Amino acid sequence: MDGVDAAYDAGALGVITKYDLDDVSFVVPLPAITLSSKDYDLVISYFNSTKYVHINEPKAEIFRSETTKDKFAPIVASFSSRGPNAFVPDILKARLGLITRPDISAPGVDILAAHSPVASPSTTTTDTR
Repeated sequence: MDGVDAAYDAGALGVITKYDLDDVSFVVPLPAITLSSKDYDLVISYFNSTKYVHINEPKAEIFRSETTKDKFAPIVASFSSRGPNAFVPDILKARLGLITRPDISAPGVDILAAHSPVASPSTTTTDTR
């Protein structure tokens, strides 16, 4: 995600990024929204049309994430867990007549999870979380 590291290092409180692929997840060190090229260009156009008008300077608020249900549920994100790997079944081999299975398989997006204190959860080199 171009520019996120530079924005974080500069002290930005949030970022708007452009990415045209659906169903892709990123870990970034600050609040962010990813827009399609079309929507991103509309935001930039609005910003550029108002940046010299000091009465109505463009502003944005980033709200807490909200999960909604839609007609496509229960589609699982491509990067989410679906259980045993159908393409490489040897990952979970049968041993002594028993089938080894994971203790938990939890598909999802926007999951709150712990991360190792040894390394940052994002690829931003200055992210000290």
